[in-house]
Amino acid sequence: MAAPNVVSIRSEPDVLAARIAARDAARRTGFNAVDQARIATIASELARYILLCAHGGWVTISHIRHDQEPGIELVAEGQALDSAEPSRELIGTAVTPDWENIRLLAHRLMDEMDIVGDNEPELKVICRKWRRPWAI
Repeated sequence: MAAPNVVSIRSEPDVLAARIAARDAARRTGFNAVDQARIATIASELARYILLCAHGGWVTISHIRHDQEPGIELVAEGQALDSAEPSRELIGTAVTPDWENIRLLAHRLMDEMDIVGDNEPELKVICRKWRRPWAI
């Protein structure tokens, strides 16, 4: 398996870099063109959210495997703008109207999504997509 690709998110071009890196990782993992686009879309949406609603951060793109199924894991992390407010509360209050759309999109396009760190000021979102041979 390839080493994880960590894309630092500090400016708008970094959002595009995360999208390109995610699509490339999905292609190398054997995802079809539709799933490649789904993974790239979520990577760019998470990166954009990190850029707009955190003091920068990063998106880590990893090749994963579970029960012989290959997959892609996206981990978006950043320091919440209001460091006194836990990340779940920050996300729950929808600092931007985009968060609810991103969350719904991730649930629809990816197989798994989790928000980590109930009591931490860091924002951390994990999404996974599995390459299933029967998926179209």
